[in-house]
Amino acid sequence: MSRGPDDRDKFLDDDDTFRTIRRIMDKLDAPSREELEQMIADGVLDASKFFARRRGLVEPASIHRFAEQIGRPIRCVRFDGVEAVARLEPEHYEVYVPLAVKIISCKRAWRLERPDTPPATHYAGVLEVDGERFRYMSSMPLPLGRTRVIAYLTSERVGMKKLRPVIQVLAPEEPSRVAASEALRSLDDVRACFPRIVGEDVNIKLAILALASRLNLNRDFWIMGMIVQGESSSGKSYFTDELLRPFKIMNRVEEFSRFTGAYLERKFKGRNMDETIFVIHELFENTPQQLHVSMSEGRLRVGLVDRETGEPAEYEFEGQPFLFSTTPLEAIKPDLRNRVITTSIDESDEQTRRIIDFETKLAADGMLGLILKDQAKTGAERLAAHLASLKPATVVVPWAEKLREALTFYSTNLRRDWKKLLALVQASALLFQADRRVEERDGVRVIYADRRDLENLIAVMPAFAQTIMSVSEAQRRVLDLMGTFSSTTSQLLHAALASGWKISAQRLRAILNELETLGYVVIRRDLGRENQYEKVRDYASLELTSLLNVVEAGPQGADVSQNGDHMDRSQHPQQAAREGYCGSESPQEGAEDGKTEEEGDPQL
Repeated sequence: MSRGPDDRDKFLDDDDTFRTIRRIMDKLDAPSREELEQMIADGVLDASKFFARRRGLVEPASIHRFAEQIGRPIRCVRFDGVEAVARLEPEHYEVYVPLAVKIISCKRAWRLERPDTPPATHYAGVLEVDGERFRYMSSMPLPLGRTRVIAYLTSERVGMKKLRPVIQVLAPEEPSRVAASEALRSLDDVRACFPRIVGEDVNIKLAILALASRLNLNRDFWIMGMIVQGESSSGKSYFTDELLRPFKIMNRVEEFSRFTGAYLERKFKGRNMDETIFVIHELFENTPQQLHVSMSEGRLRVGLVDRETGEPAEYEFEGQPFLFSTTPLEAIKPDLRNRVITTSIDESDEQTRRIIDFETKLAADGMLGLILKDQAKTGAERLAAHLASLKPATVVVPWAEKLREALTFYSTNLRRDWKKLLALVQASALLFQADRRVEERDGVRVIYADRRDLENLIAVMPAFAQTIMSVSEAQRRVLDLMGTFSSTTSQLLHAALASGWKISAQRLRAILNELETLGYVVIRRDLGRENQYEKVRDYASLELTSLLNVVEAGPQGADVSQNGDHMDRSQHPQQAAREGYCGSESPQEGAEDGKTEEEGDPQL
């Protein structure tokens, strides 16, 4: 339905100039009162309703004035069901789009439109879209870090002739808030955020701790990545997709099937990669050396000669991306394996039974899948909100010496893997910092780990043992099958099948070859005869449960203030567990605006 001029400009202030009125009227329809009332509720603009209208362009300042005049000022945007654009294209010029951005800076700016009127203020700064930086303007302050906004690309004049692109921001994404009664208090609460993952409790907890290590102000205790091993069709990709849902909400995930070193150099030129999670589905054997260097050194600088101009050029990015990958390979390149945590997907018959039971229930109840989808979305948002609320800090582990005393082996790989173990302890304290003792030292936030963090480390040790002992679950099973005497491939295969382990001869030989490389097995290869395998040493073990008797417990169910004082808080009840989702007997139930630069840009 068309509207006359009176219907459009009745929302304008009397002081608006004729030029502003003509621009709004000539360029597009202004939203009507009824449309604004349907779009805005409690200061939140519904993005789906906003883009359903899409008749054209109205300046953000004008939309804000319209909303204020009907008593519904816009504070933020809810993006339910609206997918954000990750890269700006020329066709986005002067068209509102939902945009995934990283806010680099935000400052208040003054604008004097006429000498006889008071100055107006707005907010301006720099934001990043897919590695490209743009100047932006907004009617409200924007939170630093990654977020989503409704905005459009336009231009502004610089000097007399030059134009430059600028992004006009309507409003940022609604900040996620978690009530105190819903905050995550334990790794079991974290596990409950993934109702569509069957079993894999330990792997979920280990992965979240590894990712949370990026909150540590001491970069020496950052975990660089995680690789999930397992046979084809064992569920590795599904596990990865579900696990990273919260981080996709936070716009931190870059997914690839494969990429080259040259792509890495050019694609991420000029970007800081500290917050980026590289996901490689099915890790390939020859991963680019550039990725290894950036993970270790935190910086990649490449010098080359441009093919067309013959001029020297440099490509550089800083930061340490987190690598999350899956692979069916038994052997991972040593220089990559030493940098990351490795774990194995559960390939047991019992896990297969749980998955089949879960899929059967989905088929028997057509609504169950939809219910679980909603619960998974809520869980991902809940975990994303929790992670976004955390502040970077350094961590003190008062009982670190007790951990060292528990060591019974000193292999070379411990020079790197011991820091990973300590990093998991510190990550636990960072992840649940609201319930830990916190101090400020010379302006640095310091968190103290307690016995609950040791308990969390013990909880993930069944999966982390694969890293610190440099032996995968499959390799341990083969070593357990081998006695003190030499065995042939057929003898070991027969023993494996008799124990209930369904493994092929080809995979068994691959595992034995890798054990030879690691120095656990000696292979005698006689021409025309079956290979003979002899175990020359066994894998080490690390027992930590005895430390629970000597490490003091922390405050239970309490907040800890900046000066270390404790404030009573009621315990958060654990969510009930169900069979198909947590591995028990029944399925599971299921940046504030205006953040200052002094608060920092959280790593998560």
